[in-house]
Amino acid sequence: MNNLEDTNYINRLYDELNSCRNTLMNDLKNDKECAKERILNQKIQCVDNLMKNVLKYRNINTKEKLKGDL
Repeated sequence: MNNLEDTNYINRLYDELNSCRNTLMNDLKNDKECAKERILNQKIQCVDNLMKNVLKYRNINTKEKLKGDL
């Protein structure tokens, strides 16, 4: 993959994870009986960790791209 494809892939992945997180947050908000609260919180935490790692990878990719431009 070239840098543009990497950047597009990372951005799409981050957007999909963000969409998933928003869906989980809505599910948590609509869980009036708190029946699924623990499971939803664990899923949200997992998605947050994935998003954090995607951002780290994006930063590494950006640094490599900048080194290549020098």
